[in-house]
Amino acid sequence: MPVSNDNGRVLEYMIVNQIENTIKNRCKLTNNTINQNTRDIEKLPLISKELLSHYEKNVPKISDWIIKNFNDELIEIDRLSDSFGMKGDVTDIRIKSGTKTLNISCKNNNTSVKHQRPGTTPEHFGLQNNDNLSKIFKVRYSEINSNFYLESKSKNLNLKYYNEIEEENKTNYLYNPICNLVSEFINNNSSKGEIYQKFLLGHTDYTQIILNKKNFEIKEFSNLPKSNQVSSSINKYGHIIVDFHNSIILSMRLHNASSKITEKGSLKFDTKIEKMNIPITFYDCV
Repeated sequence: MPVSNDNGRVLEYMIVNQIENTIKNRCKLTNNTINQNTRDIEKLPLISKELLSHYEKNVPKISDWIIKNFNDELIEIDRLSDSFGMKGDVTDIRIKSGTKTLNISCKNNNTSVKHQRPGTTPEHFGLQNNDNLSKIFKVRYSEINSNFYLESKSKNLNLKYYNEIEEENKTNYLYNPICNLVSEFINNNSSKGEIYQKFLLGHTDYTQIILNKKNFEIKEFSNLPKSNQVSSSINKYGHIIVDFHNSIILSMRLHNASSKITEKGSLKFDTKIEKMNIPITFYDCV
């Protein structure tokens, strides 16, 4: 499992643990939370001592901010599995009282909103696998990956890893063609902006908490404006710029999802906010 994933899971565990230790009998953990906490406590030795120290100093401030949202109410804490994110709910920790629900997405020094795979782009627009547009896209996607792999192997029969290939070749014969394919698909489905926006930003209102080195950010992703249209272009850096025509613009950077090269390809996007008007509050770290 990637180290970054371990870092995120430990952060979630420490926030929940801190809340429980602070308000004690006013807090109830779901069975799913208990199971995930039991799993993640074993990951503490896997993260760096420096990062663990940073968590220990600043998680109490984050937890205090969360607790203040509920006054003295009884709360239930539920840690959601990654499968919820695949269905459009990006919540990591869901906290409920009798009057309020707070959905929290936790991130460690990471401002990305999504890490989606380009090969399933039609599904991101709500299309089924047997849809004709999906079939055409997947054939073209497979051809690009296969041609790149076979061409690369023809130059180096012992090739195993992406980093053995020159960056210029990866850009010109893999990244650019895949980005052009995805951008073209977005523009050909411009009327499905609302579906695509919900896939990338989530269909549930939530609060994103990002713990950085010098501060932590509280971003409110709630009551986002709907999108009636979506369009895309590719900037000079090769990133796909997605415009939802409602003052929300995202940037998608394509990169390898695995170090090993395969004929089917192993790629994903790092999707970040380019422009978006949402409330953001900053708190200094200890």
